[in-house]
Amino acid sequence: MNTPCPECQIKESLARISAEEIMEKAAGLPFKEGITSPDHIFKERMAACLKCPACISGTTCSYSGSWCAYRARVIQNTCPFPGINRWDIKEV
Repeated sequence: MNTPCPECQIKESLARISAEEIMEKAAGLPFKEGITSPDHIFKERMAACLKCPACISGTTCSYSGSWCAYRARVIQNTCPFPGINRWDIKEV
């Protein structure tokens, strides 16, 4: 019996929640100094994530396994892309 690849498992689980729902919930988290990123930083990070080749279905980072929106919302997080922090680049 073949086990589905991790990417296929993620895509299957995402069928139960939409990218819009994930984004809404993450964007709706209240701003807390030192914990959550301000809206403008969150939007910049998400723009970079959505252009990234490691972003699966517009929701999940294939390097961290986390939902991009929640990762982008936590201020202390960094981009897990190997060798480069894509959040620090203005145009990717």
